[in-house]
Amino acid sequence: MSKAIQLNQQLSPEQTVAQQLFQAVEKIDREGNFYCQESISAPLPGLDVMGVGPIALPLTAVQAKQIKAQCEQAPYGKGEKTLVDKKVRKVWRMTPDHFLLCNPDWVTFMHETMIKVGLGLGLEGQKLRCHLYDLLLYEKGSFFLPHRDGEKLDGMVATLVVVLPSTFEGGELFRVCSV
Repeated sequence: MSKAIQLNQQLSPEQTVAQQLFQAVEKIDREGNFYCQESISAPLPGLDVMGVGPIALPLTAVQAKQIKAQCEQAPYGKGEKTLVDKKVRKVWRMTPDHFLLCNPDWVTFMHETMIKVGLGLGLEGQKLRCHLYDLLLYEKGSFFLPHRDGEKLDGMVATLVVVLPSTFEGGELFRVCSV
């Protein structure tokens, strides 16, 4: 039985949500944050796109156009449904079966990054691993409305966003915390 289910069963229905939350937080046995961030130098990933070839970074306008031709409009999840709605999410995506990250130094970099993420989230000693989900191409006017990422794989604890070298304005990632 998972720790979350056990914890939930220990809470009585008469308690307020705030009391239940306070009791749950008191049981946390390690330090950590709900998010971590760092801006670091990284090796180039050796991006190679099927139908285009090796990609230079920062991305040129010509290669951006070539990549976009290989992409599809990115969907988003709403409950059990997967939808495409450009009023909610306007960005292009490519699934990992259409590109490779060929630089062997990238694997080492990601391993070291996972260690840092584990420490930042209070998950040191846990075996964390990355799962490559999508390559996203944001162009002028692209956006994704405020949202909370859903669990895409069993045991998922976080979303790791890697921004490849590019020339851009805007593109801020906002952390929104609400209770």
